[in-house]
Amino acid sequence: MTLQKLLQIEAELRKAYFERDEEVHGSIVALLARQHVLLLGPPGTAKSQLVEDMCARIGGNYFSWLLTKFSTPEELFGPISLKALEQDKYTRIITGKLPEAHIAFIDEVWKGSSSILNTLLRIVNERKFDNNGAALKVPLLSLFGASNELPESGELSALYDRFLLRFMTQYIASPQNFVNMLASQPSLSNTVITLQELTAMQTEAEKVALPDEVYIALVNLREVLKKENIIASDRRYKQALSLIKANAFLGGRAKATPDDLAILQHVLWSQPSEYKMVQKLVLTTVNPVLSKIQELLDVAKEVYHQAMDPNAQKDKETGNKIGFEATVKLRRVQEDLGKLASTPDTTKVLDDARAKVKAYSDEIYNVITGITK
Repeated sequence: MTLQKLLQIEAELRKAYFERDEEVHGSIVALLARQHVLLLGPPGTAKSQLVEDMCARIGGNYFSWLLTKFSTPEELFGPISLKALEQDKYTRIITGKLPEAHIAFIDEVWKGSSSILNTLLRIVNERKFDNNGAALKVPLLSLFGASNELPESGELSALYDRFLLRFMTQYIASPQNFVNMLASQPSLSNTVITLQELTAMQTEAEKVALPDEVYIALVNLREVLKKENIIASDRRYKQALSLIKANAFLGGRAKATPDDLAILQHVLWSQPSEYKMVQKLVLTTVNPVLSKIQELLDVAKEVYHQAMDPNAQKDKETGNKIGFEATVKLRRVQEDLGKLASTPDTTKVLDDARAKVKAYSDEIYNVITGITK
């Protein structure tokens, strides 16, 4: 029952945040696995809003801050206690600050000073915060970092590597989704779970079994990526096991399958230019059907964007022609999706893909040709 509530939360967030399905799913997986997430993209893409909304549904302490080169440790970790100073103690008052947070969002995460980033590194890595010589255990489940750029300094590589899941978040592409976003209103009734329920699910997720076939698939994937000179640290592969388990748990399985490695498409790239290659190699290695689904979705997306290009709408005749050609191509994509073998592990992915292609086709009819299907 509790798992169903978590799945309902994911469904509600997907509905509320257009074109953010991967980020929503990855964030839920990260929470279950107690891992951290990096959201790369321009400002104004609802990164902080998504994280805050998710945190509000589990009743945990939430901390959010925008870092600048002028930020001080006090802003994140709390001011120094003057009363403690009188007793020769250097103690911070952490009430309402990052050391008390269950979920944290740090915007412009690379902008902080060395002092801030070093303290942040220990918090995300060890879940510990030094306060007057005492290592306090912090309750942090997941830290979400955001930036519109990768870290430039090599000294930031250690912190960058601690963000196990990485997503490139862009502005809404679909005109219809953009309109839907503008017209959307906050939901007055949201599914919630308690922090205790989440903790119980985290414990259950840790118990998910990893059979030999999962390890074999992981070794094969590592070798395939190495041939393309895409190298991830041993630590990332080790920590990725927690994501595989969490993904299986969300699917209602007590034992993971190679298909659960699909989440690693958001783990094993370092540079944005590597993402499409990593995505293709991950999906092809763990399940060729998943790779074919993504390939067909990429085709559908390209057809959609070509049809929705403003140049395609210069005149009605041109718009109608391009629109009808696009719907024919999308119908073929739907047929190709229908030919793919469906398994319990791929059924939902196939259903989501068909729904997305249908939405593309419907929008082209409504926006380009004016014909309602």
